[in-house]
Amino acid sequence: MLGLDEQSRGPKYHPRLCQLRRGGNGGSQRRTNLSGDRSVDHSPREPAGKPTATPSIIDAGSGGTNQLSGAWSSPAELNNLVSNLANAADLSLSCGIGAPCSFPAAGLGTDAAPQITYVNGDFNMGSNSGSGILVVTGTLNITGQSGFNGLILIIGQGVLTESGGGGGQFNGSIFLAKTNSSTPPYSQLASLASPLIAWNGGGTNGIQYNSCWANIGNNMHFLVVASREEMY
Repeated sequence: MLGLDEQSRGPKYHPRLCQLRRGGNGGSQRRTNLSGDRSVDHSPREPAGKPTATPSIIDAGSGGTNQLSGAWSSPAELNNLVSNLANAADLSLSCGIGAPCSFPAAGLGTDAAPQITYVNGDFNMGSNSGSGILVVTGTLNITGQSGFNGLILIIGQGVLTESGGGGGQFNGSIFLAKTNSSTPPYSQLASLASPLIAWNGGGTNGIQYNSCWANIGNNMHFLVVASREEMY
């Protein structure tokens, strides 16, 4: 997938992540629902410094031209990735689908001390910010003032909503995948379904791909929670 490397200001390929980038929307309203087995990628197609009002959308699912493979194309593998990150999380929140968690007093990490945050259910980010890796299994609700530096994985329900204007900025990468059913008990699907992005707001807020923050996980600690020795 073609992303924009903020260090070199030139194109750079990042085949394993779906990048999502947008500029200020000027008060526009948009609701994107991709049909079929999909993950979603909003990648920049314009030269550096020329954000568009509507980001391009690439079908990165099994039926698309930019297909994901391996762990990124299977609900089972993606849910397993979420479980591994949950075990390594610095902060875990558990709420529910339809009963979102609020922003925690402990925060979501800082640029100087990024952290892994795992949210089991929906999450209201409010007018707050954080750094590191954020995993949400339900719906991630943000505002025009929300901000985050790092990697955001919305895997499970695969829904991102934004409302209100502001100057919040997301730097890094966002990956969405619908791996679970929308109805209780939210069982794992046999194949990827349609993620959803609903954006309704204005101002200068936006999402900017940044390769350094997108790869933040390579520089963070992960704890061993179990081990097994095989005898031959």
